[in-house]
Amino acid sequence: MRGVLDLPPQLEDRIRAVDRIIEAALASESKYVARPRDHILATRGKGLRPALVVLWASVGPGKEACPHVRPEAVDDRATIEVAAAAELIHMASLVHDDVIDGSTTRRGLETLNALFGARPSVLLGDFLFAKAFGLLARHRDLGVVELMTDAISAMCEGELEQAACAFSCDETEDGYLRRITLKTARLISACCRAGAVIAGASAEDVADASEYGLELGIAFQLTDDALDFVADERELGKPTCQDLVCGVLTLPVLRLLTHESLGPRARDLIASRRFDPESVMWVRSAVVECGGVDLTYERAQQCIEHASACASRLPAGPARDALTALTRQVIIRRR
Repeated sequence: MRGVLDLPPQLEDRIRAVDRIIEAALASESKYVARPRDHILATRGKGLRPALVVLWASVGPGKEACPHVRPEAVDDRATIEVAAAAELIHMASLVHDDVIDGSTTRRGLETLNALFGARPSVLLGDFLFAKAFGLLARHRDLGVVELMTDAISAMCEGELEQAACAFSCDETEDGYLRRITLKTARLISACCRAGAVIAGASAEDVADASEYGLELGIAFQLTDDALDFVADERELGKPTCQDLVCGVLTLPVLRLLTHESLGPRARDLIASRRFDPESVMWVRSAVVECGGVDLTYERAQQCIEHASACASRLPAGPARDALTALTRQVIIRRR
């Protein structure tokens, strides 16, 4: 896995085991599966979601610290396979997103959609989902199947709501926050909760895990949406302002729309649904000028503080340190 943060050596071993489980789960003799599968494995991200499963599972049962990472109550096999399933679900959702959005690049490389077309990409996404649920079904007694299906349902609801309000200048901040909660934060929250459940954590710790993941996920998406206007394409690994061009109005743009002097032109551009390079550059500049980027980072920082508070209630140890460090990394990341 790409190493989303510095982990204790014992946890790094689990992360490497997650990689092996994913590769084994996706094994196929069909060359029609192998080529797109190999491409998506080669272009994976930093492994945030499986790392969160592993970290929360390492907290241990009840309120006891887990300095040596492996309390007897924790099922290593369950942790690793549920973490692998979480990553497969995330990978599948990205494949489908790229088809929906018509995206040609992700993380600086061509998407499956660009290389193989929409139909094979959708089918590979379905293949990834199927493999994920094959792993989750082995641990159905823990309730992880319900956790992940609820998260996937939320993602689909978020996508439908996003499609319904495309290019709508009537979108509100509350509507935007609901959408990113459904699309991004609910899966991250489910990963944290799953890890805590596997560890046999107390009800209080399970609730903290869910809240931590939800706040972290919202902050993660807010930061992404701010970077879309201030980072360059090499930093993002994808074209900037792609959401805007597709009619997805994020918080920086919503702030622009309320600006007394800049808002009317922005509304006209969005209503036209035509964005040439000059128009996109104007929007990028206007979003910064009106304080849209600053507002978005401010909202992200508030979420980070809430997530950090959840982590601070855990016993001292490597898991708490890593979870706290992760909140800081979200707000300063560049990809």
